[in-house]
Amino acid sequence: PYRSENKDVKFVFTVILPNQGVQLDAIEQKLASQPNLMKKLLNRQNIRTELLHLYLPKFKMESTFQLNDILQQVGIKDEFIDYKANFSDIASEEHNRDHLYISKVVHKTFLDVNEQG
Repeated sequence: PYRSENKDVKFVFTVILPNQGVQLDAIEQKLASQPNLMKKLLNRQNIRTELLHLYLPKFKMESTFQLNDILQQVGIKDEFIDYKANFSDIASEEHNRDHLYISKVVHKTFLDVNEQG
């Protein structure tokens, strides 16, 4: 039910409905602290198929995340330091490749759920 310019792209939209009294923050923290939990929960053995009518309100959501710290935690460090970064394969000397480095990485997400999907 999702639109895409590329017809070969498949999307998955997972709705998580907390039990009554459970705060969404608690679920977010649990998923963030256990990276494989979502994969485990969505394993075919853990899912039962059931026909239902699901009504979702229309909504728009936007999130912006700075990724500098996360990228550095996984080992991408020198690329953020002006005198250590080496991007010689993507920039020529005439374009000041010696001063090319990453200052900021931002991930922006926009979700628009409407009548079309």
